[in-house]
Amino acid sequence: MICIVTIAALLGLLVLVFHLPPANPPQRFVAQIQIERQVMARFWGEAHAQRILERALSMQDSARKVSQRSADACQSSALGM
Repeated sequence: MICIVTIAALLGLLVLVFHLPPANPPQRFVAQIQIERQVMARFWGEAHAQRILERALSMQDSARKVSQRSADACQSSALGM
């Protein structure tokens, strides 16, 4: 029983990771972010909604920088530097 639940959970995770991003164009994600920001602005107010959006974008930018450094380190080690 536990094996069946584990396998079903892993298959569900694989579907989420590998199927959803290619199935939805980037414009849909941008539209969803705009909708969520409008809802946040109505609920929290314009200033708080802006801060939430800026924080989310800075997290994405930080992750991109870390990813780039990792790629550069892997490339340097592959070249024997």
